[in-house]
Amino acid sequence: MTNSNRIKLTWISFFSYALTGALVIVTGMVMGNIADYFHLPVSSMSNTFTFLNAGILISIFLNAWLMEIVPLKTQLRFGFILMVLAVAGLMLSHSLALFSASMFVLGLVSGITMSIGTFLITHMYEGRQRGARLLFTDSFFSMAGMIFPMVAAVLLARSIEWYWVYACIGLVYVAIFVLTFGCDFPVLGKKAQSEKQPAGGEREVGHRRAVPLRCGAVLHPRSAGLYLLGTGICEEPGHEPRRRR
Repeated sequence: MTNSNRIKLTWISFFSYALTGALVIVTGMVMGNIADYFHLPVSSMSNTFTFLNAGILISIFLNAWLMEIVPLKTQLRFGFILMVLAVAGLMLSHSLALFSASMFVLGLVSGITMSIGTFLITHMYEGRQRGARLLFTDSFFSMAGMIFPMVAAVLLARSIEWYWVYACIGLVYVAIFVLTFGCDFPVLGKKAQSEKQPAGGEREVGHRRAVPLRCGAVLHPRSAGLYLLGTGICEEPGHEPRRRR
C-alpha cells in the first residue's frame, strides 16, 4: 500500500467519525426548531431522535458481516447516494413519517461509514500507531460535535431553516466520497482468501495471528454504538435531567 493511499484511507476514517459526531450532537440542538416546523411539542418530536440512533446501532452491528460481501468502496459510494436522498427528504418533506425515515437512513449511513473507518485504522496500523489513530478518530467525533453546533447557531440566528444544517453536515460525506476516487481499499471475504499467500496468508504478530485486529475492528464501532444507544436512552432532547431531592 502506498503512503498516499494510506493517508487517504486515514482521512476517510477521521471524517467518518466526524459525520457521526455532527449528526448526533446537532440533532439534539435543533430539535426545538424541528418541532416548530412540524407544529408538534418537543416532547413528541424528541422520539424521532430514536430513529437516528437506531439506524446507527443497526448498521454498526450488521456491517461486520456486510463488509465481507460488499466492497468497502462500493458501500461508501452507495452511502453518498443515500445521504443525498436523506438530506433531500429532510428539506422537501412536510411529513413526519418521511422525516423519521430520513433520520433512520442518516443513521444507517453514519453507522456503516463509522464501522468502515474503524476497520481501516485497525487494518493499516499496528501497535502505538493504531492506538494513536483511533484516538484521533474520537477527537474528530468531538471536534465535529463542537464545530457544527456553532454552524447551526449561525444559521438559525439568521433565520435559515434547520434542514440546511444537515446539508452542511452532508459536506463531510462529500469529502469522504471524493477521497474514494483513486484510492485502493482492503479486500475482504472470499476474494481476500483467494489472494492470500500459500503459507496460510494470515499475518502473524509474535505468536499471535491477525485475529485480534479483526476483533478490534468489530468491537470498537460496536462500543461506540452502545454509547450512542445509552445516550438516546438516558437523555431526551428538549428535556432537562431530573434533579434528585
